[in-house]
Amino acid sequence: MQLKNLGEILFVILMLIIFVESGLARKKPPFIDPKITSGEKSTYEVIENGKTFLTSYTIFHQQSNDKDVYIIRAQSYQMILEASDLQPLSIKKTDDNGDLEFSIEYSEDRVHFIYPGPKRNVVEKVPEDRYDVHTVLQSVRGFPFGQQKAKFTLVTPEHPKGVGFYIKIIDNEQVTTPAGSFDCYQLEAGVDGLKGKIFKTKFFFWVEKNPPYRLIKNTDSNGERTVTLVDYELGCQ
Repeated sequence: MQLKNLGEILFVILMLIIFVESGLARKKPPFIDPKITSGEKSTYEVIENGKTFLTSYTIFHQQSNDKDVYIIRAQSYQMILEASDLQPLSIKKTDDNGDLEFSIEYSEDRVHFIYPGPKRNVVEKVPEDRYDVHTVLQSVRGFPFGQQKAKFTLVTPEHPKGVGFYIKIIDNEQVTTPAGSFDCYQLEAGVDGLKGKIFKTKFFFWVEKNPPYRLIKNTDSNGERTVTLVDYELGCQ
């Protein structure tokens, strides 16, 4: 195809710029830093498959490898998130004996699943807007509440290349738990695009309207798992 005049050339250049810029915008990590105080401890009641147990997350705000990070410690997990956008950098899970079950390491464009023993490790290329299923309860605190909807790529052990996800505000609601009563945004998340017609499960998050945007409650449309804040300790500045 030959371009006949300068106007056509400028039009094609403009379309290319719009296409590239829109592509970059889709890849940008949507979440932002909720400014969590170092030492914050949140305890949740988890109801899963008919069993009830408590789990606690303690968050430390530190510098690591010239990056501003949040280090999150739970009973069997240690997770490191980049503070600016709450993207995962490292996830380690141990069993009841303290032995490593797996670790997940993220670089700029790769995810590396590392399993001890004979199970094969996995390395995959992932897009810039990747988040991890193990850290999503923390990352959701960084939802950009100035907008109604955001999109990102969710990486799971079953889908190491990631699956397109959306998350959006669907309601405002006051939620009462043993930790108190909270004015919350209710968020809905699910698989985006055509795949969402196959994987129809939705996930719901109630996030406090005020900083540091604590996660108050989480459940899913199947009723298989419910997470509720029951205790909270503010860290030190």
